[in-house]
Amino acid sequence: MASATLTDAHKTAIRSTWSLVAQNLRANGIALFIKMFEVHPDYQKKFSAFSDVPLDQLATNKRLAAHASTVMHQLAALIDSLDDLECLVEMLTKIGERHLKHQLTVEHFQNLAIGIVSFLKSQLGAAFTADAEQGWTIMLQIVTGIVVKGMQAAA
Repeated sequence: MASATLTDAHKTAIRSTWSLVAQNLRANGIALFIKMFEVHPDYQKKFSAFSDVPLDQLATNKRLAAHASTVMHQLAALIDSLDDLECLVEMLTKIGERHLKHQLTVEHFQNLAIGIVSFLKSQLGAAFTADAEQGWTIMLQIVTGIVVKGMQAAA
């Protein structure tokens, strides 16, 4: 993966689009996970708390809502730390360490990154500008790389 630079314009676009998502973190988090499970049905099996819940019932599942809220709050913390590389690396490394026990792979995180960009594009329409798409893509490539290093270090 080629290393790309996250510019100030990208950071501004990320923060701007995130402010729209943040208006309803819980609902957007649930929608993001449901979309991921539609594209990658096998991923739902990684979540014992709701692995057997039919897709059409996930929107009202309290355990999915709790996990989705946690993930969205973690994303918010990452976005808040875009200018604090040391903090960002520490948070992402810990995420990698925590997810190792769930036998997640690089591919899982790469597909989540693709899913987040696709979700944002579909949810935000014209507000998801080319700068926003490029910024989110670069940021999530960086995030994935650090999370995977955290998983590898904990292995």
